[in-house]
Amino acid sequence: MVLLFNGVQIVDTITFKCIATKESDLNTAYWDHETEEMGIFAIADVSCMSNKDMSHELSCDLSCEQLRDDDIEDDVVCAIKLFNLYKKMTGDGFTYWSVYVEGYCRSETDYYI
Repeated sequence: MVLLFNGVQIVDTITFKCIATKESDLNTAYWDHETEEMGIFAIADVSCMSNKDMSHELSCDLSCEQLRDDDIEDDVVCAIKLFNLYKKMTGDGFTYWSVYVEGYCRSETDYYI
């Protein structure tokens, strides 16, 4: 429901749920030390405050710890920001996430409803 309250269309919430499931198995504390992706949406560390360059366009103005805690509201806000940025850059905001680029979550997402 947090996605719906942040202006995401219902059809996109299904894709976001698929991405969160494929990337982190819905684990809010997820942290891939190899790729430095973290949180339920596997957001790259460049988007959190541990990155020194907070002027970076991918910055979400939150700490990496916030991406890994149980409160997903800030994760959702960050994911939507990244989605909108990538939508402007590529025409499809979901291309931020590798699982989507690799072909997951593009169709047959009824399972995630």
